[in-house]
Amino acid sequence: MSGLEVKRISEKDWEIYKYLRLKSLGESPDSFGSTLKKEAAFPDEVWKARLKEAENSMTILPLLAYYNEQAVALTWGVLSESHLVNIYQMWVAPEIRGKGIARALVSRVLSWANERKANVVLLFVTTTNSEAIALYKSVGFYPDGKVKPLREGSGLIVQSMTLNLGEGDA
Repeated sequence: MSGLEVKRISEKDWEIYKYLRLKSLGESPDSFGSTLKKEAAFPDEVWKARLKEAENSMTILPLLAYYNEQAVALTWGVLSESHLVNIYQMWVAPEIRGKGIARALVSRVLSWANERKANVVLLFVTTTNSEAIALYKSVGFYPDGKVKPLREGSGLIVQSMTLNLGEGDA
């Protein structure tokens, strides 16, 4: 897609990351295990530390997507076990959805997962988020039957979706 750039971010990008993360929590509060209230209270040092840890890690991939040079989306890939990558914090600004940005972010995480020789990529998605579920299914994820509450005190349910990677797939 013309005008789209997916970038790995570092500590120097903390303000952009903080802005998008808080925007995501405010715009889509039913999509995340955390809350805007909780993360808005974090001091700047926490935001910087998140990215500093990721910058020095081969097991954490924080990404931002820029469309026409505007930061519009984010996600994180985390290699949590030797062969398992989790996708967290996936969000695309509503005004730019439907343009392939989420697919580009997922593709980048899958490529990274393959580079790390991961066998499985896992994510959780709210069962009511049909658009996200359709996207994940279209790239090969399948609901694996595991469900849990979105967070303590929430009536929403998230389901686990899994993608099994083979050698060289993505």
